[in-house]
Amino acid sequence: MLILFSNCKKNENNSIPTIKLISPAQNSTFNVLDTIRIIADVSDNSQLKSINISIINENLIPVTSPLFIQPKSNTYKIDLDYVIDNIHLSSGKYYILIIATNANNSKKEFINIFLSEIEKQFESLIVITNTGNNQLKINKIDNDFKLQELFTIEGDYSASIINSFYRQLFISGRNITNLNVLNIDDGQLDWSLEPIIYQPMHDFDCMFLHDNILYLAFSHEYINGYNHSGTIKFTAQSQNTFLPTNPIRFGEYIAANLKSKTSGNGSIVAYYNISGSERHSFTAFNNVSRIFPLDDYSIISFEEANGSNLIRTYNFEDIYSNTNFTLPYGKINSIAQIDENNFLIAYQNSIYSYNYNSNSSNLYIDNISANQILYEKLNSRMFITESNKINIYDYSSATFIKELQISQNILGINLLYNK
Repeated sequence: MLILFSNCKKNENNSIPTIKLISPAQNSTFNVLDTIRIIADVSDNSQLKSINISIINENLIPVTSPLFIQPKSNTYKIDLDYVIDNIHLSSGKYYILIIATNANNSKKEFINIFLSEIEKQFESLIVITNTGNNQLKINKIDNDFKLQELFTIEGDYSASIINSFYRQLFISGRNITNLNVLNIDDGQLDWSLEPIIYQPMHDFDCMFLHDNILYLAFSHEYINGYNHSGTIKFTAQSQNTFLPTNPIRFGEYIAANLKSKTSGNGSIVAYYNISGSERHSFTAFNNVSRIFPLDDYSIISFEEANGSNLIRTYNFEDIYSNTNFTLPYGKINSIAQIDENNFLIAYQNSIYSYNYNSNSSNLYIDNISANQILYEKLNSRMFITESNKINIYDYSSATFIKELQISQNILGINLLYNK
């Protein structure tokens, strides 16, 4: 018997790349948006296939835009400026991760770094005006109170809100436009919802933003929650005799003011955020102006009754409601929630404050006819619109700061932050 032994030579490359780190030093500290100079020597016995550079968090998840290099050689000198391009990063410990790969193997090296976050700052007041012929003009007012036109879009208007995290402006219409989502920096359309046959498509108080989810109420009985790319994350349906409006998120619930489509009573309802099924519904015996979150289980409601304005609370955990306070009688134009305890209520000729803890109300500003009140908490300022002008006040002292005249009628104002 003849036995032949074959000496097979493997062609596989079992070498592992080496990475010699030079800069930055371990445990260096940087600010978010800084530029880091990264220097390292990468080598291998065979040709390097790729080098990947990124910043990862303590859960090893990338938090910045990765950089890919194809050396096509056995050695490569990394010497580059790497921008920490994620403005939303929080202060803490991170890693610069360098991965070098050849045809079969890879090598990872980590550099410990500490980042200091960028402070949240008020950037501008976004002002939406009506130019006529179903055109909306989008303007901004900066911290120096300078007005600048940004862009013009086609459509009508019911409500608007801004997602500063994704730099998006949401505008809903009534009879022409359903929903347009625009990049606030260039006016380009990110996504939209096509018009529907039910009109008006939305009421004037149809939006609420929470954790980057837009809750949008439709006049044809639906409330949907959309993420920044337009994917539905929540949906609930009311009875066909109601018009949903004023959606809010509190705790694990979504509440809404359901207006009666007939002459009957409306309803204040809460749905489970996870399933969209109804938790409970309270009959609204009064005309509900606005509802706001109070805590994880309760909401506060401002209601117009016969001869008075009431403040009521509704608890959806233990299922009860209370009348807390009686406000001065008159038509309420706008209400702003300052924090969980403080509110401002705009009448036709005055603004009142209300504190939930002390259950008390006082005259805040007299002789002003506010259409909309907006509180900017970082600078403790109030923006108050009247037809085609904006009045700016210091919140804590109610001191007048400035008046800004706008050439067109103001439809809505929103706050834009740097992140």
